[in-house]
This record gives sequence, structure tokens and C-alpha cells, in this order.
Amino acid sequence: MVWHNVGGSVTTQVRFGEKVYSPIIGKGQADIVVSFETMETGKWLEFLKPNGKVVVNDFHIPSAPILTGKVEYPSGVIEALKEVADVTVFQAAKLAEDLVISYHECYYCWRLVKQWIRHN
Repeated sequence: MVWHNVGGSVTTQVRFGEKVYSPIIGKGQADIVVSFETMETGKWLEFLKPNGKVVVNDFHIPSAPILTGKVEYPSGVIEALKEVADVTVFQAAKLAEDLVISYHECYYCWRLVKQWIRHN
């Protein structure tokens, strides 16, 4: 299945366990809220159970009002989230970049090793 989204959020709810009676997570029932865009996280906090965890990508995607200059991207979003929830912040772009660099470094080193083996 391919999801194509223009100008709005894409949400997914995942439930698992020995007994799952509904695919829908009700408000105040989520153990974890994972968000791949900083500002979007606030829209889903009402689903988080007390003592739940929030995992948020520190990444900004400007909404239409921000793109048109009507408003600015809000500052202090992560700090505000930390005031109301147990928050873990990650930087997906940095993690991906590090993986790509590591892959290319490993590939380059492997090629050098293969050349050395062939010539020795």
C-alpha cells in the first residue's frame, strides 16, 4: 500500500497484546505517542495515558499558514511537551545521514580490503 499525503497529517494506530478488542486507541489509552514532526505531536497528546511516553523527531515541516507567512513556526514546542509528558527526542535525519555515511565508509573499506587481497 502506498500513502500519498498532501497538506495534512497521516496517522496510524497500532495495538498489540494477548487480547486486542479494537484497532482504535481511545483518548487517554496510548502507552506511547510517536511523532515524526515536532509541532504535530501536540495534536495527539490527548491519546496518551497518564505516565505514557512521547517519542518525537526534532524536525519542522511548515504548515500552510507558516508557508504563506501568516504565522511563524512556534518556538519551544519540545520544551512545552516536556512539561506535560515523558519525552524522548531524536533526530531522524541525523540518524539516517550517519547510517548512509557508515554504509559508504564500510563499502569503501571493503573495496580496499578486496583489492589488497587480490594483489597480495
